[in-house]
Amino acid sequence: MRADGLVAIGTLNGGFHYMTESIVEAHATYIDQFFDNTQNGVVFDTISGDRWLASPSQGLLRNFGDWQGGTWFQYAVWNSLILSNSLLCVAMDGQGRPWVGSVDAGILVREPNDTFFSFNVQNSGLPDNGVTCLHFASDGALWAGTYEGGAARMTMNVSVPEAAVRASVFPNPCMDRCTVQVDKGLGAMATWELLDAGGRQVAYGAVPSAGLFHIDTDAVAPGMLTLRIVGIQGITNVRLAKS
Repeated sequence: MRADGLVAIGTLNGGFHYMTESIVEAHATYIDQFFDNTQNGVVFDTISGDRWLASPSQGLLRNFGDWQGGTWFQYAVWNSLILSNSLLCVAMDGQGRPWVGSVDAGILVREPNDTFFSFNVQNSGLPDNGVTCLHFASDGALWAGTYEGGAARMTMNVSVPEAAVRASVFPNPCMDRCTVQVDKGLGAMATWELLDAGGRQVAYGAVPSAGLFHIDTDAVAPGMLTLRIVGIQGITNVRLAKS
């Protein structure tokens, strides 16, 4: 509940609801073509009053402005730098940053410039990339519950690190083949995957130690794509178009 009495309720397959003492407003795919009928988490930004929703299939949803007729924005793999559309929970820190737990990409934090960073098994002490719940304790530490790794505690005495993986793709747009150059070493066992606009994997492989590799896109349908690169130093997304 917000300080002004506005209540936001997420449901399982029942749509999203706003409530006041006299009004109930519902949003759902069958009412107003809402993004998702299920919300795994809802949180208020105590600074701006914005509402943030964690969706199990449609990414991170933001509602800003007035709750009646305000603007909605969706952070998904096909239109932003978020690393997963499958989100299980959301929590807000004292700086107005939403932190979300994902099915497969660890803990994602959205910075004010719309960049995202992932704390995951590869680049932090998080024991599992499936994060089911998040809670900020009174001392500022972030607690995370995971699928198979138990609970984890993250102290906030350091800033969110800069994304360590940098990559470029050319040509972009591409036709039947593109070349990828990774600018920083990823360590052993680095991988890449190509996602279509719906977040589905259409190609994948290992990143060679040289950091330069080619992706055949002849069988990939035209449209916007996301190249996700995962290495020991972090995860990054690169947007590219297939013509």
